Amino acid sequence: MDKNGCAVGLDYAPTPFILIDLDHRAAPVKRSSRKCDYLFFANEGAAGLWVAPVELKSTAVNANTASRQLQAGAKIAEGLVPGRTPARFVPVVARGRKGHRKQYQELAKKRVVFRNERHAIEVVDCGTSL
Repeated sequence: MDKNGCAVGLDYAPTPFILIDLDHRAAPVKRSSRKCDYLFFANEGAAGLWVAPVELKSTAVNANTASRQLQAGAKIAEGLVPGRTPARFVPVVARGRKGHRKQYQELAKKRVVFRNERHAIEVVDCGTSL
């Protein structure tokens, strides 16, 4: 995954996987709507799916903006994953610059709702693997 100077590798990601670039013209979302950068889906066998909306930020992260984009990605993912399919949901923000500590403290308080469950946002550095 690579956008705007921030990349996250898929070297250690479960396989098989599907990666959807939500900015692509064929993505299952309107181009003008709020969204995260990518949706990652991986088959974990009997455990079900691993679902991860991913937002890439080469600059400092704004907690409110990032959480809204991930929430929009969660809503899109809910529409793509059948309701009874077991899923492990992990929203991810990749950051380029450290930014202000206050933004990361706020981000740590934020939750993304997927299937009526609240999930903490994982923060990774650009250049690392998902």
